[in-house]
Amino acid sequence: MPITMQKEVKKSWALFLGIGTMMIAHGLQMQVMGIRSVTENFNVITTGIFMSGYFMGYFVGSHTTPKLVQKVGHIRVFAAFASLASLSALLAAVYVNPVMWTFSRFVTGISLVSCYVVAESWLNDRATNKNRGQLLSTYMIILYSGLAIGMLLLNLSDPRSYDPFILVSVLLSLALVPILLVKRVAPKFKKIETISIIELYKISPLGAVSSFCTGIIHAAFFSLISVYATLANFTIFETSILLFIATISGVITQYPIGFFSDNYDRRRVIVATTIGSALFALLALTIAGSSLAKMY
Repeated sequence: MPITMQKEVKKSWALFLGIGTMMIAHGLQMQVMGIRSVTENFNVITTGIFMSGYFMGYFVGSHTTPKLVQKVGHIRVFAAFASLASLSALLAAVYVNPVMWTFSRFVTGISLVSCYVVAESWLNDRATNKNRGQLLSTYMIILYSGLAIGMLLLNLSDPRSYDPFILVSVLLSLALVPILLVKRVAPKFKKIETISIIELYKISPLGAVSSFCTGIIHAAFFSLISVYATLANFTIFETSILLFIATISGVITQYPIGFFSDNYDRRRVIVATTIGSALFALLALTIAGSSLAKMY
């Protein structure tokens, strides 16, 4: 990592630490709810519906948060929604039913996307076109490393108990500490404007379409992989290892991709990574098919 990049990362340590801790909590909560849905005999459609609550909240929060940031500032928005996410985790622990879990996931989605907006706008304010890809890839490494660690925490307690949800709440509360104690002033924008999906598509057709498709893949994979593993009779340890490997694999390539995106046409980088992902997905499908054929 170049010296200039190291300086930028050091300047953003509080942001990285806070969002990383938040992702540990998110990774644990998401997979605990997936596993718990099987033990509670929720059917797959019901599980898909309450898991999608997170993404509905994500969609709503992405529209409302910029206005809140403009009114009260980055740090207050981060603190408020991290606290709200902590509360929603406890709500899911107390009321174990699909309706309340859908609401809990909705609140979590609004809360976390608000924190993402704060983090990413903060980083974009410090980035230049020469280091934007590398700085954001470092951010993504922190995000997915946190998710991977959170999935390993499945082994600490029984998903059927209150303990994992309490741990999630504690971690979300801890995520506030670095941000609230940092001395560095948060970025101040004169006016924060949002753009419509159509405007985004006009600016970057490939970026908009590829992000949409990636969102579908990401949502289905991370929301239901623990459900699949539980139905396949994986142990908690085996499930956590599967989830950890699947997540940490994405971490390994983040910085190289960010480097290439800063030095080459970003559209070509998107196409190349998409083709690579499709080939690996086809390989995984083939291996899984072969294993099932041997079983039956």
